[in-house]
Amino acid sequence: MELVQEIIARKYPDYFPDFIASLHSNESYYGNMTIMRRDVFERYASMLFDVLQTHEKSLVDKELLIDPMREKVFARGEGFIAEFLTSMFIRHKLRTEKSSVKLLNAVLYSVL
Repeated sequence: MELVQEIIARKYPDYFPDFIASLHSNESYYGNMTIMRRDVFERYASMLFDVLQTHEKSLVDKELLIDPMREKVFARGEGFIAEFLTSMFIRHKLRTEKSSVKLLNAVLYSVL
């Protein structure tokens, strides 16, 4: 997560306070489930995939990752990072444009 923190600080400094808040919070927005206007989604997706691609490239450059397409653990890690970045993005929206965000309750159920 330190590498992701460096990427956010360097490329998206406006999001950095929300990154730190997400790191230290006991609350999160799980599931990567959102409904957004197209322009908001495009900003979110642009930031998300830029960070993920930069993270992957950095891991390959540092020889910590050899073949991202074959290493299943990497895919799980990237999924976790994507979920974390979604939470960070929602925190950022709440902090900067609170009136444009509506949070809904989600229900989790299981059939045994």
